[in-house]
Amino acid sequence: MAQRLPPEVEQEYMKYENLRRQYEALQVAVQSMKNELTELSTTLEELSKIPDDTVTYRVVGQVMFRVDKPALVETLEDRKRTTEIALESYKKKLDASVEKLQELGAKLQAEFAKLGIK
Repeated sequence: MAQRLPPEVEQEYMKYENLRRQYEALQVAVQSMKNELTELSTTLEELSKIPDDTVTYRVVGQVMFRVDKPALVETLEDRKRTTEIALESYKKKLDASVEKLQELGAKLQAEFAKLGIK
């Protein structure tokens, strides 16, 4: 017969699982932002190699719009700065989540040990 966890331990376990899922979501978001930064950096690098009077386009949805290169570069640089700031924020949240997961995991292990659960 399966042993039932005390309500307070079960509640802590649920917190741990929720925090673990949030951590995984943060990891996905961080990786996505890193990919976006790589793409933005590559695009800006390529744009720096062409003259300012080169015809450039910006894709919005399924439509391409002609834009001045300096305006496009400015837009991309702003987006890059915003993404870098968001990435740093997400990294801090990720670090805090790791600490909370470790603390809660240790607490749960101690509780499980008291109950004779591995």
